[in-house]
Amino acid sequence: MYSAALPLPESSTELLSPSRCQALLQLAQSLDRGAVFSRLQGRNIALLCLQPDEAALASLEEAASSLGARLARLDAQSWLEDSADSPALLRMLERLYDAVDCEGLPAERAQALQRQCALPVLVNLSQTQLAVKALAPQLRALRSPEAHPASLAEEEVLLVQALLVSSLGA
Repeated sequence: MYSAALPLPESSTELLSPSRCQALLQLAQSLDRGAVFSRLQGRNIALLCLQPDEAALASLEEAASSLGARLARLDAQSWLEDSADSPALLRMLERLYDAVDCEGLPAERAQALQRQCALPVLVNLSQTQLAVKALAPQLRALRSPEAHPASLAEEEVLLVQALLVSSLGA
């Protein structure tokens, strides 16, 4: 139902066309200048995960919370085991959340959720953020010389924030 959802890629690098990379770099620069600090203020994002304790989700949570969003990790295992739970899950997601990220779910289940849900349903943002983080050296090169020197980690957070803002249409 929601048309702005990210496609399911074969790999995380396939998500990033040159034009998308350029847009993410520009948005990261804007975020660095503080132009859009609270773009996700009050937004609730569900991370529907096979492994809710996955460490790769931490940087995604940090990036989102610094923009004002709240993330909740939801264990998808019972939903995957019993498709009769799907209507209840959809109702819950649509009532409580502004967006859903499917982490590690089988492609057909993530696609079904994209078709049925009236929310932005993203797919594997934690994998996409790995490709986005590869843009950090380019972001560093684009920054003005008088800008305070950011660590590579800070630049990676800016890029993940740009990915979130871009993906959620904020």
